[in-house]
Amino acid sequence: MTVLGLGFVAWMLWSQWGQINAREPVTFHLALGTVCLAIAYAAMMVLQALNWTTILFTLLPDPAPRAHLFLSYTKSQVAKYLPGNVMHLASRHLYLRELGLPHLPLAKASLCEMVLQPVHAAITICLIAVFMSGLTVAGWDVSGLAPYALAGLVVISFGLIYWLCKPLIWAASLVIVRGIVFMLSLGTIFALTLQLVSADFVGFAVPVSIIAWLIGFLTPGVPGGIGVREAAMIALLTGPLPADDVLIAVIVFRFVTTIGDLLIYLAGNLFAAYMMPPKSAE
Repeated sequence: MTVLGLGFVAWMLWSQWGQINAREPVTFHLALGTVCLAIAYAAMMVLQALNWTTILFTLLPDPAPRAHLFLSYTKSQVAKYLPGNVMHLASRHLYLRELGLPHLPLAKASLCEMVLQPVHAAITICLIAVFMSGLTVAGWDVSGLAPYALAGLVVISFGLIYWLCKPLIWAASLVIVRGIVFMLSLGTIFALTLQLVSADFVGFAVPVSIIAWLIGFLTPGVPGGIGVREAAMIALLTGPLPADDVLIAVIVFRFVTTIGDLLIYLAGNLFAAYMMPPKSAE
């Protein structure tokens, strides 16, 4: 799927190369915007790390240092770019096992996170659809059905959290709210990336990027969704928007997310090196 997705992106680049080549070269404005959006993406990834910390903390039979629970996420997230798209989960597990934490809570926390992330993406898409009056797809009144789907997904999300983690209600609420805020931020960052390229803010790019993220997440084994997410965004946005703008925005967005993942990895390592005592001293 990665090869097919990258092949589709390459074919689109080849077909649009004339228009892309005629554009102005990369400007300082675009480079600075990319860095700023990468920093914003890294900041939003903190929400995901906090969700992981909350889920795991509720599962552990004995208190554990929250800093190490948080760092297990930041230090391992870049491993999702390795083939298989599971090495970041394995890395977290190994990191926390070194602290003496039991296998079962770690495995349940990973399962809970994997199940809840696509549910939160679906909740966010429905939440956006509620405010898009008159939206129809294949004859279905999406904006009319969205409130019912939204309510059902929220109930499912609470049910999954309770079944897997049995946390207090405030913990479940925090996990859901953080997940929705992250997804909205992800979509907004892509829309701003598209604005950097085309000079226009396109609102429907927000749900499209979340849908593309969901497709990449649900495709087994794709490292970091590479190729699949880009292909999905190009397929959904080309037509309503100029193909060359979409292609450049999608490529820049991949740089934004990759740099953001590296930034949160580096920040976590710096914090661990200079702000935390050694494990043996804790």
